[in-house]
Amino acid sequence: MIPNRLEKYFESSAIAFFEEATASKASVTSITEISMQSHDCIMAIVGFTSAQMKGTIRLATNTQNLFRSHPQIAQGLDIEESDLANWAAEILNQILDRFKDRLLPLGFHIELSSSTLVKGSRLTFADHRGGYIFRDLATQSGLHFSLGLNVNFETNYNPSYLDTCDTNDEVPLRECALYVQQQMN
Repeated sequence: MIPNRLEKYFESSAIAFFEEATASKASVTSITEISMQSHDCIMAIVGFTSAQMKGTIRLATNTQNLFRSHPQIAQGLDIEESDLANWAAEILNQILDRFKDRLLPLGFHIELSSSTLVKGSRLTFADHRGGYIFRDLATQSGLHFSLGLNVNFETNYNPSYLDTCDTNDEVPLRECALYVQQQMN
């Protein structure tokens, strides 16, 4: 099970990136798996580790969504198909950078791995080992992406400490971080 705080940070990191990148309002809804049924799917996967946890973040969409969201298109530049795969990996890196910035005050020092890219048709990812959440992200400009977050906590870390503070209240974050770190010792 993923603590509410991590879910909120993951969702807000994804929304913030897509709203900045597309200049369009974005929203997320819960889904039970990542399943892309078109013939031109791309899935990007990036792993991360810290002393308290390890996990992956996944993004799946079709080439049309990647093409329409690519920053070079907005600049009127041409892009190659290989640029789309790199863009999918960059999207995940940007989301993870925002996610890890949110976790840093809580004592999480996250390292990222290299990305893995999968291209094909009818891609599905429904692994529910450990803590997993899936989100469907849509922008008002009509873009659609599926996202997944998998987290496995180290055995000596109790993730319930992360929800001891109100997830909507950023003011006592320092106090919550101290509490969390004291519980780890």
